[in-house]
Amino acid sequence: MDEAVSATIAVLTYNSAEKLHLTLDSFLAQTVSALEIIIQDDGSSDETLRIAQSYAEGNPRFRVETTPKNLGGWGNYALATKRAKGKYIMWACPGDIYAPTFVEAALERLWNNPTAVAVTTMSKEVDERTRQQRYVNDFEGSRNPQLYSGLSLAKQILVKGPPNKNNRAAFGNFIHGLIDRNKLLGVFKSFETSGPILNDRVISCQLALMGDFVVVKDVLFEREFHETPAIKRNSNDPGLQISSGPMLTFYFRAVLQIFSSFRSSSMLSFHQKLLSIPLVSYYLRKELQHLCFLAFVTALKQILPHTLYSLLRTKYRNIHGNQ
Repeated sequence: MDEAVSATIAVLTYNSAEKLHLTLDSFLAQTVSALEIIIQDDGSSDETLRIAQSYAEGNPRFRVETTPKNLGGWGNYALATKRAKGKYIMWACPGDIYAPTFVEAALERLWNNPTAVAVTTMSKEVDERTRQQRYVNDFEGSRNPQLYSGLSLAKQILVKGPPNKNNRAAFGNFIHGLIDRNKLLGVFKSFETSGPILNDRVISCQLALMGDFVVVKDVLFEREFHETPAIKRNSNDPGLQISSGPMLTFYFRAVLQIFSSFRSSSMLSFHQKLLSIPLVSYYLRKELQHLCFLAFVTALKQILPHTLYSLLRTKYRNIHGNQ
């Protein structure tokens, strides 16, 4: 593999034999030649590793790696980022499918925007079982990251707004787009002692303060939608188990980690580190509002007749989408 690698794709696997071929076939078809595809397995017990090795045989763009122990999603990604050679890196999940021009279009967008640290494309969300389209993330209106300053974008990323039944804010997709690898390495270093409690949100918050998030306004990414929460799908991932405890304990640990990761970051300026204060304030206010809303809904369920409660809940979901 030539050292002048434009981009690395990190396909992180754990018992992914059923869907891995969908993703790897889409990377075989990529139009960029200076591309490295790392398939990094986190201790699978099925045929995942054998399938990965079959793609690497005779194809110099593919490289199979394993982890020294089960690291979970974020530990696996951090290690793949260290092992990568590309100037930019992206994380791909087995089952997601990318158009042949995905990497080419993303790189062109980055090269034309010197201040950009991350890029992704419009995506089609599909049901994981039927592969039927649910909605398209189009980055129009308030979903356009380039409408926001660094702090404003970080706030939008940190607090996930209620999903619309036809669309979701797609800022979380940037973790599955191309990211400046050196900057991402610096972000991961600030989480070395704990791992990111809020996962991609806190990582993306730091990145948003370092440069621009840009988009390609073409649908080049087909992403699986999972009804089952990640904590249940990935029972092997110790990082996700943090969120299974009491909510107040979770909030305390999340806030503590935001402050500590910002303070220890070698990539953020002193002024940028101070922005953790308004970020945490905004996060707590929004989360407490959400908790109050849930308590109100629970109270309504107890005092209203079941038919009336169901009618109000259905009407609310039709307006705001499933929550």
